[in-house]
Amino acid sequence: MRDKKKLENWATLDSRTVLSAQPYLDVRIERVALPDGRVVDDFYQVDVPDFVVIFAEAEDGRILVIRQYKHGAKQVSLTFPGGDLNEAEAPLEAARRELKEETGHAARSWLSLGNYAVNGNQGCGWAHYFIAKDCHKVCEPESGDLEEMEIIALGGDEIFAAAKDGEFKLLPQMALFSLVTHPELLAVIAVEVG
Repeated sequence: MRDKKKLENWATLDSRTVLSAQPYLDVRIERVALPDGRVVDDFYQVDVPDFVVIFAEAEDGRILVIRQYKHGAKQVSLTFPGGDLNEAEAPLEAARRELKEETGHAARSWLSLGNYAVNGNQGCGWAHYFIAKDCHKVCEPESGDLEEMEIIALGGDEIFAAAKDGEFKLLPQMALFSLVTHPELLAVIAVEVG
């Protein structure tokens, strides 16, 4: 393995909220000190809720996806089930809840694929990725979301075609798709959690 240069974290000297629109977001300005002694007086941070995204494999091997309008992208997109964590909710608990709310399904086993900051400089929440295996219907969906949604079960060829055709418009969705479709990466990062 190559030698790594020792890098140091920045120090936050001060942080003040300049916009609060709870529960959706806060915008903060941080005053930060860099390891070389420089100080940046206005490093903006955007705090949004952490969220889960679930690659849900049905018992028949098809993948559950949702087709819905997403206002951030200003268009209809395919998405995987998921949503924000509630206050003090663990990521796996949120994943189980969101899968049931959005699709009416429960899973017999779960794999965690880790958690990732959405934006390297401004934060913008953490994405917690999961694979839900052997999903089976337990109730009717009750998402309570603003969006109209259509639940679709796609086979392997169909989901690859949808990705190729640009039907997934959101980066967190494509990041999960990319993780799941690279077995050599999955072997390294997947952890059984339930």
